[in-house]
Amino acid sequence: MHEDLTRFFAGMSDMLHGVGPADAFLGQDRAHAGTVANRQREGLELYRWLVIEDRRALLEDAAPLARAACEAELWQTLTAEFIAGCPTLAWDTARYADGFVAFLAAKSERGELESYLPELAEFTILRRRAYLAPVELGSARLDGTVFIRLFKHEVRVPHPGCVATAPRLVPEARPCVLIIYRSCVTGLVQTLDGTAARVIALLDALGQPVLAELRESVPAEKRAAALTELFDAGVIPRTDVAAAAARGSESK
Repeated sequence: MHEDLTRFFAGMSDMLHGVGPADAFLGQDRAHAGTVANRQREGLELYRWLVIEDRRALLEDAAPLARAACEAELWQTLTAEFIAGCPTLAWDTARYADGFVAFLAAKSERGELESYLPELAEFTILRRRAYLAPVELGSARLDGTVFIRLFKHEVRVPHPGCVATAPRLVPEARPCVLIIYRSCVTGLVQTLDGTAARVIALLDALGQPVLAELRESVPAEKRAAALTELFDAGVIPRTDVAAAAARGSESK
């Protein structure tokens, strides 16, 4: 009985996420054949359409820039493939798109997609993760609220919420290091240029190691100024400034 139910729900999950048609789920050769009448096939097809469109909406909400950079047919194809390959049942739907970046990156590495697509997706998904991180406003904890990333394209746009009405987005090929963070003052997600001095100061605040060559390439006064800039921008709380400064001094 338990094995029959396991096969039933596994088959139902596959069908709902687009792995095979409803007919395959209702087929007579399946262990659960007869548990759902054939007259309910149309209902199952509708149910599957609702599940797939719900998953697709989650992806578009999490990666609007990637969506804006895709033709409609390409977006439909990519999302259908991801949904079929990642039939998650996780309760936290906000994390559903976390694997989308790796999915797009793998396709890009194989030459199937433009290299800026996974970057556009990562940029907005990291902003989302920073916003949703379970860390109280003003907390000294920075885990999950701050990310440092090197992008090969200019992934920032003036009004991300308006990209759906703009022509297909094609970002400029311009490498940039960005600090993506949730302000510990306002709670808003912001982006800051990741200069060498700021990256060193932030790594010190996070308690992360810094390459000696990188630290030595930036004068101590610039690192100190960058630490103040991070505080003023709300990247790190004041309680972290002294500790980060101390770590920076110890590493001179």
